[in-house]
Amino acid sequence: MGRLRRRVNDRAVQGAPVTDGAPVTDGAPQPDRLAPFRGAHEYTDRPIPLATVSGIASTDPTMIDWFARSTPVTIVTSKSIQLDPNPGNREPVITEPEPGCFGNAVGLRNPGVEIACAGFASIADRRAEWPHGTLLCISIAGRDEHEFARLVDAVAPFADLIELNLSCPHAHGGYGSIIGCNPDLVRGVVAAAVERAKGVPVIAKLTPNTEHLARIARQAVAAGASALAAINTVGPVQYREPSSGAVILSNPAPEGATGRERAASVGRGGQSGRWIRRRALECVREIRAAVGRDVPLIGMGGVERPEDAEAMRRAGADAVGVGSALALVHQADWPGMLSTLADPKACEAGRKAPAGGTGESGTNEYGVRNVYRTEAGMRFRPVRVGERRELGGGLFEIELEATIDFLPGQVCFLWLPDHGEKPFSPALATPATFLVRRRGPFTEALGRLERGDALYVRGPYGEGVGVRPARPVAAGEVKSILTSKERSPATYLHEVDTVPDEVDHAWIFAAGSGAALVPHLADRLSLGGVEVAVWLGLRDEVAEVPLEGAIREHAALTVVHDRGEIGRALVVAEATLAALLTDRRRCALFAIGPEAFLSRAVTIGDRTGVPRDRIVVSLEQPMLCGVGLCGACHNDGILTCQFGTFVSADRWVGAPSRPTPIESPLYATEERV
Repeated sequence: MGRLRRRVNDRAVQGAPVTDGAPVTDGAPQPDRLAPFRGAHEYTDRPIPLATVSGIASTDPTMIDWFARSTPVTIVTSKSIQLDPNPGNREPVITEPEPGCFGNAVGLRNPGVEIACAGFASIADRRAEWPHGTLLCISIAGRDEHEFARLVDAVAPFADLIELNLSCPHAHGGYGSIIGCNPDLVRGVVAAAVERAKGVPVIAKLTPNTEHLARIARQAVAAGASALAAINTVGPVQYREPSSGAVILSNPAPEGATGRERAASVGRGGQSGRWIRRRALECVREIRAAVGRDVPLIGMGGVERPEDAEAMRRAGADAVGVGSALALVHQADWPGMLSTLADPKACEAGRKAPAGGTGESGTNEYGVRNVYRTEAGMRFRPVRVGERRELGGGLFEIELEATIDFLPGQVCFLWLPDHGEKPFSPALATPATFLVRRRGPFTEALGRLERGDALYVRGPYGEGVGVRPARPVAAGEVKSILTSKERSPATYLHEVDTVPDEVDHAWIFAAGSGAALVPHLADRLSLGGVEVAVWLGLRDEVAEVPLEGAIREHAALTVVHDRGEIGRALVVAEATLAALLTDRRRCALFAIGPEAFLSRAVTIGDRTGVPRDRIVVSLEQPMLCGVGLCGACHNDGILTCQFGTFVSADRWVGAPSRPTPIESPLYATEERV
């Protein structure tokens, strides 16, 4: 893969060195970074330059950096940035009605330009280490010429390319395709952006939802666009859950819509993936015919396998964007998958992953397993509520009339039509049980369900924690594992974030609803011959111990109420650890709870001499999709929806710095409740 990656990147930068992340402030002429792409669609024997797609996976500076370092992608594209923070739509924002066919209405969720630029600045030093030729494309979304100009002023110092989102089909308030369907508006916005770009090439991203695509493409180029990108999602359309008929996506109806109009427009979202492949090819051909040979064109839409990438190039694309297809392949396989897509010989050599079922095995020369997910990974399962038990302090257990097979560290999404969805860690498999704390409108609605009420579940997602790996892996080895031909995702999983063979004692610290992960984790550890002890911290107002019977079946349990001191359970636990840890190399420590709780747990592990590769934390990362598309749930570029929530303290980017070891601290008195 390394040789191909160098060929792709060298091909993309002949005579076009990129910036090193330093601001461009003087408006001096910049190298023509797009020169190598002009007419590249005609060279079908050369590697295909690849791009990520705005809004998918490379949505955070850390994920941008991961793609640049770990994959052969030449153009890494950010999510669309607006002037002000935008929370977007409430979940669900992505759905998969058919395998490989997605609908989305994220609603332009983004942190706003000020925070976004701080994020781009945070990876400036890392960008100096990116493979030569990798380009950062920053996508922006404004409502008019003035907003686009202000956005360009802000992002130009950090961008190799600037993409204008003129095509989002489900954004309200005058954004996206509202502009992109009007040739005159497109021309004005592009001209304003180019004027302020200080030599940074401007790309106009076009919508397929117009009868004037060729004219709009010509207007964008006439206004100064250095390149074009097409297409954005098709639609929008409305998606309904089959068994209930309920609208899935939470995109609100346009302001002022009433009656039938409102019913028909609520929950609409753009289409991406397999079902827009043909339309994408049609649009790329039309644009190429309209603007001629030399205007660089990034083609995207339904590209999944090598033959799709090659078809896109033959249609006129100089670079090929890959987006929704990432959801069909485990993140550990993304580098190999993308390398295969970039290889012009992949089709004729038969090295592409076959379209068969999930039982096929083996890898190609880039390390891609011969398995693409063939079932819809976001399909809801209707279930009924069996029982809801109130525990006090806002905690409750909800038991379903269903069984969910899962591993510790996996996550399921619960969905209530008209209320939204959220991810939760399952607690028990049979009957399926979840532990929930009331925190907002969705969990309040969940806490009102009674026996027999309908609920919808999808998942589980991610990998479960293992207890008997081959060997521990240092943080610096992560990239080599992700990009290695010889290692499968299973090898990666079981060599990182798991308990080494010689461990015979495990301590689990959990706070509040974090108790959900304890029963199954304690069960798996005890089955592996590990002696398990659990310290569970609860708020004073929690009257009943959650999942108490299931935990005590596999572990010694100490329950500690806060008494006004958040994390008091950790203080109590530290006293016991000091007495028990005679051989610190034979123990492991697990921590489950909010980030502050995890930090204190890691510090206690450090003070008591537990090696960091034996300290494992469960991360409560935001998660919007579960299948790798949103990019939100990452830890230093590794997605928890793919690899599971458990990560070793050595690999947790939020881990506190190591303190000076304290051999004989003064400990609080242990209290068992």
